[in-house]
Amino acid sequence: MEDINLHFTGDFHAIGAANNPAEAFCWVCAAAPGWADYYVWSLDKLIDDMGIEGLYFDNQDPQFCDNAVHGCGFTGRDGKRYATYNLRATRSLVEREYRLFKAKCPKGRIMRHMSMKSVMATDSFCDYLVDGECYCGTLSRTESYVDVFNPALFRAMYGTMPYGVPRYFIPQIERSIKIYGKDRKRYSTPVKSEAEHKKHLPAARHFFAYLVVHDCLLWHGGGVDEKPWYAILDRFGQDGSERFVMYTDPASPFGYANERVMISTYAKADRFLSIVFNDTDKPLESVRFDRAKLDALVPGARLDLVNEETMEPVTVDGDEIRVIVPARDYAILGNFR
Repeated sequence: MEDINLHFTGDFHAIGAANNPAEAFCWVCAAAPGWADYYVWSLDKLIDDMGIEGLYFDNQDPQFCDNAVHGCGFTGRDGKRYATYNLRATRSLVEREYRLFKAKCPKGRIMRHMSMKSVMATDSFCDYLVDGECYCGTLSRTESYVDVFNPALFRAMYGTMPYGVPRYFIPQIERSIKIYGKDRKRYSTPVKSEAEHKKHLPAARHFFAYLVVHDCLLWHGGGVDEKPWYAILDRFGQDGSERFVMYTDPASPFGYANERVMISTYAKADRFLSIVFNDTDKPLESVRFDRAKLDALVPGARLDLVNEETMEPVTVDGDEIRVIVPARDYAILGNFR
């Protein structure tokens, strides 16, 4: 940390103190003369000095600025100064970061965290996106994403497929209570933490279902255990060659007749893995599928299915799969025994 502080802390402290000593951090306009050059020079030296193999940027998104020295802002007819959005300057800076780092560490990874503020001009220069903190205050009141998420919102804002950059989502169920909850001591002891974790398990499963049916990645922690899901993916043989078929894809064997019943599938060679998410307030007893579409994904696919969480066999009767999925919950079906 001492080496990192030599590069950045003194500069940031001086800038912050000069603007507003009460603020924990401050924004620096990417268009400020000399700032981008200094920043990239410092980053270059930091990477070399510390042997860094990965970069994480938090909230490095364009900002509004009205400083004429930067070439930002304009004076209106009323004589008042108005800010402009420094998109081009920020894009230029993040591109320089990306090119510098990839030249030094081709296999290294860059992660950007900008909750609910995705800007394609900057998101383009990273390997992973991180989102989700924007719901921290809301979850302290609701303790569930039931009234927060809906399929259309999640597809538009957090789905990986439309943009091609894998996206991590930070769960806020437990974190929000610790930060904003009325009783912030609910997790003060191991015993209390275990009790709260069990209490929030249904909410955690509902949240996690939204992630997996949209091929979104889970940020570790926050009361949501991702290890069982990754174990299932390992059994399935996920290696990047599989095809992810989201519930809205016309190629999906399960269709999308009910907006709140989402079934997405991973398919490869002779096997498939389907996530049945029931985001309704009533249990689901069965789902139907189109055998021709299934064969198009997995030619001659076997239908000896099991529930991958319980390892219990699942009955298939014609084009109907009999699987009980509780309200606001999910089941994972596979044929790769």
